[in-house]
Amino acid sequence: MRFYFVSAGLLALMIHAACASSVSKDSHEERFREPVVIEIERGTSSKDIAETLQARGVISSKWHFLLIRGWHYSDTLMAGSYRFVRPTSEWEAFKALRTGSVQYYPVTIPEGLTRMETAEILAATGRIDKQEFLEETEKTEWLRGDFPESENLEGFLFPDTYYLDDTSTAEKVVGMMTSRFRSVYEEAIQGATSQLKPFEIVVLASMIETETTVPKEHGVVSSVFHNRLRLRMLMQCDPTVAYGLTLEDRFRGRILLADLKDPHPYNTYVHPGLPPGPIANPGRKALAAAAKPAETDYLYFVAKGNDREHVFSKTLVAHNQAVQAYRRSRGR
Repeated sequence: MRFYFVSAGLLALMIHAACASSVSKDSHEERFREPVVIEIERGTSSKDIAETLQARGVISSKWHFLLIRGWHYSDTLMAGSYRFVRPTSEWEAFKALRTGSVQYYPVTIPEGLTRMETAEILAATGRIDKQEFLEETEKTEWLRGDFPESENLEGFLFPDTYYLDDTSTAEKVVGMMTSRFRSVYEEAIQGATSQLKPFEIVVLASMIETETTVPKEHGVVSSVFHNRLRLRMLMQCDPTVAYGLTLEDRFRGRILLADLKDPHPYNTYVHPGLPPGPIANPGRKALAAAAKPAETDYLYFVAKGNDREHVFSKTLVAHNQAVQAYRRSRGR
């Protein structure tokens, strides 16, 4: 007959774990709204690992995890990146870290890229085929009918850091990106003041994203476009011109005067209103700005000499002066 002796400390830990594990599973899953990636650095203590897993919503009880760790004290928890797509048991989380089997490779997609540029970045990882990705982005069923005007997924591939593994496919990546888009979009449009339709908000957000890289300008740029729409002025957005030419493989790296007269559908110097679709994939701030523009009387903007920030103007006279100042700064 075998007897097992449990120390007072371990017994206390077991009791604490039993109490902690009674926490509502529903509240645990409510905090876990999207996949979580946990970075475990070499030398991280078991206590810190347990606290991180609980804080990020992966497990419900750090004490239960530590209890398991106590029974398997001789096992090594391996450093690395671990991705959890849903809440898991403390035992499953422990096994993942013990085997080091969850290995993922991060790939970052910046804001303002087209789906073609996104395909290039993913293909460079060696794990996603460029053509398969582009073919998958032609399938608007990923949008679940929420944006019926869309002809493809341009504008709906949310820019973020994604984690790939050896089983990643174009289909899985597109699924992650569109799912992330829907989640962020719903948050970004809360309290919307714009009268634009959902699809139009995405189109405008893509224009804002490609016009400025300065976060504080997003709302102001949005106000310029909203004011122009209200007054039925042409949008005159250079990135839409470049995008239309790129679709037809005619963009030469910079916009020429002749390009502003080109009648392709995305030329907002020729056609009134918004272009027929998004011209890039906008981030959270651009989406929020499109839905909630700043309140201004601005109708024009042009880059400053640093090519990042812009000068905003209410009149054409003031705008022309700003354009001349920009050209002088460039030695033109």
